[in-house]
Amino acid sequence: MGQHATGTHAPAAGPELPERYALVNLIGVGGMASIWAAEDSLLRRRVAIKVLAEQFTEQPRFVARFQREARTAAQLSGHPHVITIYDVGEHDGRPFIVMEHLAGGTFAERMTSGRPAPEEVLKWLREAASALDFAHE
Repeated sequence: MGQHATGTHAPAAGPELPERYALVNLIGVGGMASIWAAEDSLLRRRVAIKVLAEQFTEQPRFVARFQREARTAAQLSGHPHVITIYDVGEHDGRPFIVMEHLAGGTFAERMTSGRPAPEEVLKWLREAASALDFAHE
């Protein structure tokens, strides 16, 4: 659990989702969910989809936590440093969150690919602090 995966995995082993979403590749895996890049055929754009891990779908506590995360993220979507949520749903008993896809890679990839410049790190911290201030308002 808590492992990180890069976007090089084929979508063949991916979760079942509504037809409008075609999986492209796995972006990452965390303790409760996986995140996939997908094409949204209805809106004709690349999206990121977070899907609750199958082993948690029968546990109401984890489903409720995932749904609470989706609602909270959707309420904060208006801030420039908070990801935009496009859709929330459930398919074959598996909750998912469809959100804006950011093509720049993951934070973990960035940190392991070389030491970022101090100015860049300070910029990231200012952006994160701004988003946290917004969330706490």
